[in-house]
Amino acid sequence: MSRSDGDVHVIAAADAPDAAARFSHAVALMKLGRCPEALQAFDEVLRLEPDHVPSLVNRGIVLERLDRPAEAMASYDAALSINPVDPFALNNRGEALQKLMRPDDAIASFRRALALAPELWAVGFLSAARGSTETFSCFTVTCVTIRRTLEGDAGR
Repeated sequence: MSRSDGDVHVIAAADAPDAAARFSHAVALMKLGRCPEALQAFDEVLRLEPDHVPSLVNRGIVLERLDRPAEAMASYDAALSINPVDPFALNNRGEALQKLMRPDDAIASFRRALALAPELWAVGFLSAARGSTETFSCFTVTCVTIRRTLEGDAGR
């Protein structure tokens, strides 16, 4: 069985001694769709550096992809306990709350994220333009949820 160049880099980073290299390794696994391995890798980064907010946020994303939104929310909440103004943690927390059928809480989280980083709207459009259907899908759900809230029918 042959390995691609990407796999070689992922394997090399797995043995790195520092948290930054291990974080890169975890992100690479996530991008390759290897979610169980990515989750383990983010957990390893957090063992080395428990307050690493990007690892907590990305760990939440992986947990959502594994259809574990309650655990994802706990990861986002941990990130927000360290940095309460992280717009990405707030936005992703909103997505997890949507999956948990908590639209009012999701909307509050989305609003906080957008108040802190209005450019998040642009990120959705740019991702869609570049062909990132996953990001565009999340962005579309966010827009629909906010629109419904503004129209007064968030529970439908």
